[in-house]
Amino acid sequence: MLKFKESYSVYFLILVIFALLLFFSGIGFKQLWKTDETRVAGISASMVRTGDYLMPKLNGEPFLEYPPMYYWVTATFYKIFGKSMFTSRLASALCAFGTALLLFFLSKEMKFESFYCFMSGVIISTCGQFWSVANRCIVDMMLCFFIVAAMYCFYKIHEFLSHNEKIRNNFIWMLLFISSIGFGILTKSLLGLAVPSCAIFFWLISECIWKKKIFFKSWIILVIGSVLSLFPAAFWLVKIYLKYGLQYVKATAVENTFGRFSGFYSQHANPVYYYLGKIPEQFLPWTIVLVGIVLLMIIYKKKLPLNTNIRFLLCWIMFPFILFVMSEGKRPVYLLPLYPAFAVLLSFLIWKATTEIPILVSCQWKKIWFTVSSLLLLAFVAAGIMIGILYNKKYTYYPMFEYYQKSKCSQKPLFLYSNTESMRGAINYYLNKDVPLITTKNELNELIAQKKICVLIPDFNGVESYGKIKKFKVKGDDWCILEN
Repeated sequence: MLKFKESYSVYFLILVIFALLLFFSGIGFKQLWKTDETRVAGISASMVRTGDYLMPKLNGEPFLEYPPMYYWVTATFYKIFGKSMFTSRLASALCAFGTALLLFFLSKEMKFESFYCFMSGVIISTCGQFWSVANRCIVDMMLCFFIVAAMYCFYKIHEFLSHNEKIRNNFIWMLLFISSIGFGILTKSLLGLAVPSCAIFFWLISECIWKKKIFFKSWIILVIGSVLSLFPAAFWLVKIYLKYGLQYVKATAVENTFGRFSGFYSQHANPVYYYLGKIPEQFLPWTIVLVGIVLLMIIYKKKLPLNTNIRFLLCWIMFPFILFVMSEGKRPVYLLPLYPAFAVLLSFLIWKATTEIPILVSCQWKKIWFTVSSLLLLAFVAAGIMIGILYNKKYTYYPMFEYYQKSKCSQKPLFLYSNTESMRGAINYYLNKDVPLITTKNELNELIAQKKICVLIPDFNGVESYGKIKKFKVKGDDWCILEN
């Protein structure tokens, strides 16, 4: 069990309270938004309802865009605590909380003063994009947690080996390293392996060059760990193959992994420069602090020491970023696993600037940062609650399904005239059932002519001619409940 000095214990406890308030206070106020949230929650709810935890299904159809780790965890929360907005986002909140604590431990391993270990956790927790994802039912925060865990574990292993400690004494850390990557792969395919292995690979190269030593044991652990980490996902894919066939294995292992990178699967295709404006925007409000400190260090000619720790953080940021830039598929949330490294690096830069730059040395910086952190905590908690209150009727399907369940429509056969993933997931989540899909107007005409039905349908010119409609606006899109 890890033991802290008193000062580390105090700051760790403060960080725990800080992160608990930040990540868990607002996740139950906001309905599931019409983004990936309803899809992920719907798949998880379907697992609980059907008892099929092997194949993720969206409205009854196999859905293999991501492996099932996040769905498994969320489905477990549904089964234990019941289905709610809170339990839908609980996995993301827990992973965000765990990431903040891991950064505290990583900073401590890097010999940071206790206060700056605390600041590492605060910075990542109050990074705009990180906080936003922690409040959403999507897989990316879980991937981020497992990548941070893998990076932390390997750093520990390398430090032990550098001090000639025996490998068998570090077996638990090697097991945790392998498990972290393995669960990362089960969360978001090979991205869970590519990001940490790419960062560690180039960090070890830098270590070999700087210290003129090869570090055979660390290289062996990286290679063996990367190979063994594939086994959990491979076991799941074998089970998929035996029950459903090769085409579903191909869909998840090839099309949704290599296809996104190569552009064969063109979803979220963006130009090579796409991310350049995203990092400054999404690391707010800390981008302002980072830019200010870098400018002061340039003015006062303070250099960044390229020691082992700084190289570790820079490799974590730079080389996965190049990997993301090379990929055809690009979304802002893909950069999430890089922000923890930014947070630790910024914590170090804050320490360096406030202890070495003359105009900053005399200030009471610990009090200032505590005040800033407290204000940010209040602002983010208030924002989380207010967003739920203000936007529940604008960005979610909830009003639509609330109306449906209270109206006479609920007594009629229900159909869906749209293949929209978010709507299919919302049906599984809110109605706890699968709904037949209508794909053409001819099918719609035939069904309406045959019997009284209810249809969830996007608004279009002439929809009124099919029967009585009730319109809803969901995040800018018009939807209707149609009944004849």
